[in-house]
Amino acid sequence: MASTASSHWTACPKCGEKLAVRPEHVGKRGKCQKCGEVFQIAIHTKSPAETVNPKKPELIATKDAHSQSSGQISETPEHPATVTFSCLLCQTRITVAYSRIGHTVACPDCGRKNVVPPPPAPKKSVVPAAMTGPQYELWGVDEGPNAARAKPPRLHPVYCLTCGTLMYARDEHIGKKLKCPDCGALTLATPREEKAQQSVLVPDGEEYQVDETATPPRRPASMAQVLEAENAERLNLSQIPAVTAAMAARQKEVYVPPPPRPKRPRNPLITGAWRMIATQEIIARWIALSILAGFITEMLSEALLSPMQGMVEALKIVFAAVGVVLGGIWLFMAGPLLVAIVGESGDGNDELHQPPSMLAFDCLGELFSVVMAGTIAGVLALGAGELAARAGLPVPACIATGIAVVVLVFPFGLLSTLLEGSPIGVFSPRLLTSVGKLFGPWLLFYFESFLLAAIVGGVAWLLSSQNTSGSSRELPPTIVWGLPPLVLAALLIDMRLLGRLAWWISDSILDEDDDQKEK
Repeated sequence: MASTASSHWTACPKCGEKLAVRPEHVGKRGKCQKCGEVFQIAIHTKSPAETVNPKKPELIATKDAHSQSSGQISETPEHPATVTFSCLLCQTRITVAYSRIGHTVACPDCGRKNVVPPPPAPKKSVVPAAMTGPQYELWGVDEGPNAARAKPPRLHPVYCLTCGTLMYARDEHIGKKLKCPDCGALTLATPREEKAQQSVLVPDGEEYQVDETATPPRRPASMAQVLEAENAERLNLSQIPAVTAAMAARQKEVYVPPPPRPKRPRNPLITGAWRMIATQEIIARWIALSILAGFITEMLSEALLSPMQGMVEALKIVFAAVGVVLGGIWLFMAGPLLVAIVGESGDGNDELHQPPSMLAFDCLGELFSVVMAGTIAGVLALGAGELAARAGLPVPACIATGIAVVVLVFPFGLLSTLLEGSPIGVFSPRLLTSVGKLFGPWLLFYFESFLLAAIVGGVAWLLSSQNTSGSSRELPPTIVWGLPPLVLAALLIDMRLLGRLAWWISDSILDEDDDQKEK
């Protein structure tokens, strides 16, 4: 109870009852003795005219639910310098002095007036139960029980006489028969023969002795060592360490292992198929071959399609000869490039590490491979076109049939020559078996090849429709200079896809066949 002279009071927010408050209870939670409402105590100073009925009970300040029932107040003798709390409206963190507990403070953000609460009670540290009471202790080196220092039981190896299964018998099993866990046969257990352990040290007096009188003479210096010594004498003494270090560095041979083979993606015909085509080596050769192919098309069109009569007719022979010569040069440039693209792509590379020269006259083997595969594909295409013409199909259908045969035969023939290592090996039985085992990759490759052929054919039809002259004996410039770059680009992409297909076949089938042959 507070005395009647107390000048601090607070009002219950529920019933309005005025209750006397001690100064040390400000900011704590109290319980109204009239209505039982629990609220936070805010202090009010009593005016001189007001009096407090001494019969009214004093407000009991409590700190928690337990103290509310008992009426006890727990206080801490030490307190922090500041108190931090959150605004009840906007949750802004507000920090005030500890002496401001119980006073009203306006929020700096929203302006709401908040009563400064007391700081929360510090949490007591919880000591785990395992840290109290009896604790585990460690045995010393020589303090363990006898069971821990006991030697393990001696085991004797026993082999089953029927199936050879290895079993182990203890000393008490010697002379008894053990049942094999595999075949069930009984085998007599016999003791293991102890072999005397021989010392690895050489007995005294049997060591190797060094005969100083029989020491071999010093090995004569080689001519290279004599020359190096003479050169070192001519140099300044300050340069001798540098010369010695240079000679030692020159004598060391650093072995650089070859780079590991790249890991094949799940679908090499789609993932990373465009990377080699976009390199500088391929683009530069594509531009040069496209320009040369345009000149060849121009010369041959003038020789075969231009209407010339009289003495001017002889110019057709000149145009034809120039076109044939340029065609041979184009073939010497394109053949090794196609083989290099297939080979590097088959090894999993995304660029030409050893690109051929522009005029690769030293790559006759690769050139003959392309020529043989192209010749076989061309002969079969002419035969298929002739059969289509005799069947009464229109000329565009006959041309499409021949192109389809070339798309089917030329990649298979070229890959066969590379696999067999011979230009005449245009048909490889090993490669033919891969068609059945990897039918899906082959089907995807031919689908992409026919898609490229369809794109080239559609562009050629559009370019030919721009021939406004009406003469069928002249090729429009759009075909002469626009179609060769497109055809060559499609051919380079198809060879890149063929190399990726060869990589797939090599990892899946050919390596397994080679391993079986070695076994």
